Amino acid sequence: MAGFPLKTVSFEEDAAKSWALFQHAFEKFLTATKQKNKDKEIKAALLYGHAGEDLQKAILGWELDEATMKDYDLMKAAITRKLTQELNPSYASLIFNLCYSSTG
Repeated sequence: MAGFPLKTVSFEEDAAKSWALFQHAFEKFLTATKQKNKDKEIKAALLYGHAGEDLQKAILGWELDEATMKDYDLMKAAITRKLTQELNPSYASLIFNLCYSSTG
């Protein structure tokens, strides 16, 4: 929706805080675009699509199962768990370097 830009999740600083801010804005986005009551798979796809490159790469690296990737609530819970319980500065640095290192 034009006029409703979402700031993507960034791993440059505090990824957990960035995720929390994104999640709040994304819920408002779902409401504003009348997607709030859509199927969980559609909302999961929207979440992934709007999350930004840092989080998309992390999600792929976490190898979440198919059921989690298709269920909005499961996907949110998995991301929250990964970013709040497992993410520490060293891990964040590793993920950032993996996301932005050139291969080949």
